[in-house]
Amino acid sequence: MSQDHRPVRVTPTHAGPDSKGIVSVFGWDLEGMVAFYLVGGALGGMFVVFALSGRPVFTRLVAGLVPVIASALWIKFFVHGRPPAYQSDVFDRWLHGTTFKLRPQTWCRKHHPRNAVLAKMMEKEQHYG
Repeated sequence: MSQDHRPVRVTPTHAGPDSKGIVSVFGWDLEGMVAFYLVGGALGGMFVVFALSGRPVFTRLVAGLVPVIASALWIKFFVHGRPPAYQSDVFDRWLHGTTFKLRPQTWCRKHHPRNAVLAKMMEKEQHYG
């Protein structure tokens, strides 16, 4: 064996069990169980089509596309490429508003149990600063 050939360092990783799997649907690479949102939308669309059996075909098809489009929009805006808790964070912000601000001048006075002490400390900082 010559000096130029060095053995390649191999580090065993066990990423296989951690992988969620990727399903490619119309150019979207969906991880894990996200593809089931589209499957659920398609099943809901089929249910709507069969439930409206007395209506014209065009009306049934348009109504049947609504759940599919809704599930695709849900994936686009709330799931695909987002962190795991993004959905709950968005709905929490919509329901309760923002509760944490980066500027301590606004949130310390409202939420901290010792806000009188902190307010005095902040006044001193502003006075000397």
